[in-house]
Amino acid sequence: MIDAIIGLVQNTVTPLLTALVIALLGMLFAWLGKKYRLDIKQADREYLEGLATRAIAYAEEEGAEFLKTHGSRLPSESKLGEAVIFLLRAAPKLDQIKARDLITGMLGKVRGAGATGDKAVS
Repeated sequence: MIDAIIGLVQNTVTPLLTALVIALLGMLFAWLGKKYRLDIKQADREYLEGLATRAIAYAEEEGAEFLKTHGSRLPSESKLGEAVIFLLRAAPKLDQIKARDLITGMLGKVRGAGATGDKAVS
């Protein structure tokens, strides 16, 4: 009788429990992997947005300096180019198109910059 119970546990219950534990661990690791990658992407995006904000501020300062020295405004396209160069120096893995898109997307959120001026979007 005891041999039958031991055989049942060894041959049936143990493999079923092992498969269940492996499946649960797999689901746990898959969930953690997704969560971890999302956190990394969120942190990267926030970092790049901060760099873009600094790039816009730098371009605005360049524009103010140009106005002082030349008596005319620096064209918007030139300021955008300055901001893109700043961002690419800070984040060299970005390509120029993504850097340009990020900066133009952030213009509305930065007070005093771009066509919105002081009407920044919160």
